[in-house]
Amino acid sequence: MKPKENIRLWLEYYKLSLNDNKFKTYIDQSKDYYADWGDVRDIKFDTWWKDHKKLFDEVSIREVDQIDNDKSSVYLKVPLGLPITDLTKRFVEIITEKQTKIRKTETKTKGVSVAKYSMTIGTEFRAERNNHALLIYRDVFLKNGSPPINTAFLLKVKTFYETRRATKFNKMPVSFANLDPKDENEGIVRNCRRYIKDAQRLMKAAAKGDFPGRD
Repeated sequence: MKPKENIRLWLEYYKLSLNDNKFKTYIDQSKDYYADWGDVRDIKFDTWWKDHKKLFDEVSIREVDQIDNDKSSVYLKVPLGLPITDLTKRFVEIITEKQTKIRKTETKTKGVSVAKYSMTIGTEFRAERNNHALLIYRDVFLKNGSPPINTAFLLKVKTFYETRRATKFNKMPVSFANLDPKDENEGIVRNCRRYIKDAQRLMKAAAKGDFPGRD
């Protein structure tokens, strides 16, 4: 998934949290933080994104061949011979330091355009898995009255994926490949329960304004 999809998932998990009383305290505390998002309860992402994408840090990393004076970006020389783990660690250190400094000066320096929102720095975001968690939780679990997670529920998930109109990201999780209607499917049930827990964790993170939260 492209980075823009991460923002879409953030929005969708936030919308879910708005309708769950378990997160009311966090929602109230983050109300000012989310003020610029507007009323998102019933809005489609693409419609919302057109007017709000400017609120976010640039959502793509790209190779550049010309340096400009964009003070909201930092340009790095990357030694390609180093292990990716070393590069990733150093990258996070530099970006974290730069973001901290520039956000402190944002209100003091005129003409510096810095996006207000960014996802939690240094946290791994598995977009494909988190998209599955969203679909299974929102479109199957909630819409069926939060039923027990068993083979009957797994079959509802399977039917949901097979009958979706959406052509993007409509392949069901690989763990469902061995689903047997006559079996208890213990492994798939455990994995499906993890999807539900992941969705609830991400809802909490969105409600707090710290998405996807600290690992």
